[in-house]
Amino acid sequence: MTFLDGVIRFCDECGVNANSLTTVVGQTGQLKRMVNWYASAWISIQAKRDDWKFMRLTATWPLIAGTSSYLPTACAIAAGTFRDWIPENGRTFFTIPGLVSEQHLDYRSYESFRNLWLFGANRTVSSRPIEVTTGPDDALIVGPSPISGLEASMDYYRNAVLLTADANVPAMPLGHDDIIIVHKAMLDYGGFYAAREVYARAQKAWKEEYRNLVNDQTPSAALVGAFR
Repeated sequence: MTFLDGVIRFCDECGVNANSLTTVVGQTGQLKRMVNWYASAWISIQAKRDDWKFMRLTATWPLIAGTSSYLPTACAIAAGTFRDWIPENGRTFFTIPGLVSEQHLDYRSYESFRNLWLFGANRTVSSRPIEVTTGPDDALIVGPSPISGLEASMDYYRNAVLLTADANVPAMPLGHDDIIIVHKAMLDYGGFYAAREVYARAQKAWKEEYRNLVNDQTPSAALVGAFR
């Protein structure tokens, strides 16, 4: 469902008249609350776990000869979309011949890396990088400094994405319905208006849908936190 479709479905489930709802932008009063609750529900779902598979992406970018440090935006990651690196899976490869030349980058803690590669003569050594760390500013730092013709890749988790426009579509993983966002928003609606029937109906559906999402989209099946 698009953002607009989802809000209309949310209104319908709560018995709110949405006949005049043709856009999520610029709403006031009750419809503004419905739009905000739906948008907040999607943010809440994305933020509930820090290991969602559907929020894990891969960045690939060219290394610059003699340049060791790369901020997320230098790694072809759009500004504001980066949350955290998964540094244990870094790798480099030569642009020619490509991925057949891949080698792993071993991860080293920042303090240990700084004392090895960002110290003395090692600062000016250039070769194919063999190690990587993450700096205090979330930059990836490779050591030794790269030679030309290399690219790197690293997995990362993206930030929660806010729905803002009518046609925005939540990046819900395949096999999971956007109705989970509706049910999460219904919990806020039911709590705000003390609408017990709405809250109870939403809570029952939300528990099952969230459990299925966790089981499918996290490294382990353990559930963390209360269903709220």
